Amino acid sequence: MTYVEFFDKNSIENVCACLTMLPKEVILVGSDKTVMERHCEICEKLFQDRGQEVKFSCRSVSKWSTSKVVETIEDILKTYEDCEFGITGGDEMVIFALGIVCERNREKNIQVHKINIQNNTICDCDMDGTKIAEGSPVLSVEENVRIYGGSTSSYEWILDSDFEADVKTIWEICKKNPTSWNAQIGVFNTMQKRGTITTDELTMSARIDDLEQYYRKHDGTYHINPAIKNLLMEKKLVTKLEEVDGVITVSFKNAQVKKCLTTAGQALEMKIYLTAKKLKDKKDNSNIYNDVRTGVTIDWDGKDASATNEVDVINEIDVLMMHNMIPVFVSCKNGAVTADELYKLNTVSERFGGKYAKKVLVSSVLQNLYNGEDLKQRAKDMNIKIITDDDLMDDKQLENKLKNMWS
Repeated sequence: MTYVEFFDKNSIENVCACLTMLPKEVILVGSDKTVMERHCEICEKLFQDRGQEVKFSCRSVSKWSTSKVVETIEDILKTYEDCEFGITGGDEMVIFALGIVCERNREKNIQVHKINIQNNTICDCDMDGTKIAEGSPVLSVEENVRIYGGSTSSYEWILDSDFEADVKTIWEICKKNPTSWNAQIGVFNTMQKRGTITTDELTMSARIDDLEQYYRKHDGTYHINPAIKNLLMEKKLVTKLEEVDGVITVSFKNAQVKKCLTTAGQALEMKIYLTAKKLKDKKDNSNIYNDVRTGVTIDWDGKDASATNEVDVINEIDVLMMHNMIPVFVSCKNGAVTADELYKLNTVSERFGGKYAKKVLVSSVLQNLYNGEDLKQRAKDMNIKIITDDDLMDDKQLENKLKNMWS
């Protein structure tokens, strides 16, 4: 079967039907030939990587010439007798032209479909009662970014019961006092950058006077929080933390715990990440989010710019979740939040999710910020949903909030 899609800048609208119907060939019809050709390359490779051979091609038309569009559609009908049409996306004038063709060729019973991406259903627009392909197409985080022309990379966490218990403990310590926690993780992070890592890679050391000098230059204060130190040692997340002869030495339980304790904001990200991965639909016990990633680096054009000396446009999304074909972009802030963070979240999500992207700000201290109310209003104006410190303190409340972030 050949499937004809009317090209749309919301890339998911060009492939959503193909993910369910799996045609042998897809023809994109639209006005921007260069963009369509690039999209054809991306989609062909996407389906190849899914183990499916689907050929993509395009037909360029002027959306302002109804007669030319009608002529193109009728030519496709003659060439591909088994073709079906998708009107999920596309310009109104092009879809109008399809209506003219359908009226002229009633005897051919032209199949026309539209996908409701929000609820993952297919509408039989020609109303002939023909059974349409069943199934709920899904995209991974990486695939979603790819169809918009980008590429991703992210840290691969090894999730087992022991590590999940460690993350829970880390979060319990963090949420008691996010400000003090951030200061302590900042010291560990500075040690990692400026100190010495020993041969076992889980131990790092630094001269205390070097750290003090660094903090003075950056208007800070070197300090080991005794309460946090005792808890980390008690829970065996840190196996050594000592200051001897002007040198501080810290050893961590394992590499993943070390990453959590030396990366700013990692505790909050991991809390959201693990909570989202475990959410289940009450109807069939399926995962609400079919893919969840944390620390996702997005390269805007998906190309290696090093060979051409061009500047790579790169952004990092704290947590990125997929509900079938709907991406949810999450920014996690365990400290100060600025309007710039909202604008960045809004820009990246619209670029790699279009009108279907959902945006979420998670803040552990928003209620206490002097600009908290202003940020809430800005977020509302940008359709950014907010999860605040009140939600984070109660696991069930957090789960209920995250469950509905895609809708």
